[in-house]
Amino acid sequence: MRGTVGWAIFLACSWTWCIGMFLPTLLIRDGGAPFFWAFFLPNVIGAASVGWLLRTPERSRRFVGSLAPIMLLFTAVTICFHAYWLVWRGGVMIGLENRWTPAGVVGGAGVVLLVIGLRRRVDWLPGLVTLLFSLTAGALLLTSPASVPRGVYGPELVGMLLVTTLGFGLCPYLDLTFNRAVQRAGSPRAAFSVGFFVFFAVIILVATRGRLVWMPDTPLFAVPMWALSIAIGCHFGAQVAFTVAAHSAALRDVPGHSCRRGVCAGTPCPIRYVALPLVAGVVLALAAYLSPVRIESPGLVPIDAHELIYRGFLGCYGLVFPAWMLLSIGGRDPLSRRTLTVLVLTCVLAAPFYWMGMVERREIWLIPGVLIVLGSMLLADRPAGDVLDQPAAG
Repeated sequence: MRGTVGWAIFLACSWTWCIGMFLPTLLIRDGGAPFFWAFFLPNVIGAASVGWLLRTPERSRRFVGSLAPIMLLFTAVTICFHAYWLVWRGGVMIGLENRWTPAGVVGGAGVVLLVIGLRRRVDWLPGLVTLLFSLTAGALLLTSPASVPRGVYGPELVGMLLVTTLGFGLCPYLDLTFNRAVQRAGSPRAAFSVGFFVFFAVIILVATRGRLVWMPDTPLFAVPMWALSIAIGCHFGAQVAFTVAAHSAALRDVPGHSCRRGVCAGTPCPIRYVALPLVAGVVLALAAYLSPVRIESPGLVPIDAHELIYRGFLGCYGLVFPAWMLLSIGGRDPLSRRTLTVLVLTCVLAAPFYWMGMVERREIWLIPGVLIVLGSMLLADRPAGDVLDQPAAG
C-alpha cells in the first residue's frame, strides 16, 4: 500500500476536485454525453501523463524549481476554489431544507482530517478513507438514475474538447501533489497509470448516476433519502478535506520560496497560500448569495451568481495557468516583464471568447480563444534551454 497502489490512491483523491465532482453535472446538463467525454478523456490522459513525462524525482525537482511562482499561485487558487464551492453547495442544500448533506460534509471532512492528524502526514491511508466515502456515494447514487439530455456535437464539441485538452493537458504539471508523488513513488509511471485509469476514472464515472449507460426506470435498490444525502455530503467533505490537506503538505517541497523566520520558517508561508485563500473562498461564496446576477441563454438553464463565479474559477485553469505555463517553459523566467506582459495581453484578448464559450455557452467561440493562447508562445522570451536538463533550483 505504500508503493504503487498507495500512491495511486493518493493521486486519485488529490485530483478529485470540485471540478471533477461537479463540472460533469453541468456539462451533461448543457451538452449531454459528448460534453462529458470531452471532459473525461483529456482529464484522465493529461493527469496520467505527468508520471510518464516527468518520471524521475530529479526531473520533477527541476520542473518545480523553474515554475515555482506559478505552482504556488496555482495551489492558493485551488484551495480558495474548494472553500468557495463547499460553502456554495452547502448553502444550496440548506436552502432546500436538506440539512443532511451539510452534516455529511462535516462528518466526511472530520474523519479524513482525524486520520491525517493521527498519522501526521497526508498519505495513502486518509486517501483510502476518502476513496471509500466516494465509492459508497457512487453506489447509493444508483438509486436515483437520471436520463441524459440530447447530445451536442459539431463545432461546439470541438471548442469544448480544445479547451479541456489545453487545461487538462497542462494544469496537472502545476499541481504540487503530483510532483510530490513523482519524487516519492517507487514507480511514478505505474502509480499515475493505476491512479487515473482505474481509481480516478471510477470515482468520476460513478458520480454520473449511471446517466451515460442504460439504466432501468426504477431504482436498483431502496435507500432512504437522508442516507443518500449524508453519503453525498461525506463524499464532498472528504474529497475537499483531502485535497486541501495534500496541497498544504506539498508546499514543503517548493525550493527557494520559504519563509526565513516565524512559525512557518523553512516552508512557503501557510498563511499566504492556505489560510488566506480559505477565508477568501468562504467570503466570496457568502457574498454571492447577496448578488442578483442572473445570465439567461436561449434554450439553456440560467446561470446565477454562484455558478458564474464557479465558471470564473474554471477560466483560471482553462486560460490563465495554461497560458502562463506555455510562456514560461523552456527555462524562461515566469516573472520576467515580457512574460507577464504577454500573459496579460493574452488573457485580455482571449477572455471575450472564453466568456462566450463558458458563460454564454456558445462553445464554438472557445476555438479562437484557445488559438490565441497557443499563439502567445510566438511572443514569449527566448527559451533558456530545456529546464529538465538544467540543475535543480534551491
